Amino acid sequence: MNSQPYARKVAIPRLAMPDQDQKPPRSRHAKHRVQKACNNCHKRKGKCNGERPHCRYCVDHHMPCTYSQARSDRLKKYVSQTLKIAPLIPLELSIKTVGSFLF
Repeated sequence: MNSQPYARKVAIPRLAMPDQDQKPPRSRHAKHRVQKACNNCHKRKGKCNGERPHCRYCVDHHMPCTYSQARSDRLKKYVSQTLKIAPLIPLELSIKTVGSFLF
């Protein structure tokens, strides 16, 4: 059956599992993450250094560097506008109801 009747098995040592408490060593250079890329870098899906008012890419390519309004700022603006018009909704409904009786 076997070409070698008494083949030896070789034991392969297992790698030691790292302890769960130990953290892997940090690399020398930690990646710098930019909070928000400018519109040009976002559109081209490129790396933006996030400098304001002008990022390095836009300066090097003589492009206008603009940043979109943050989502949280847009949400705050939307909520404040909604709260301003919320009291007007019942008034609008009553006007529509009265208007339907007039015509």
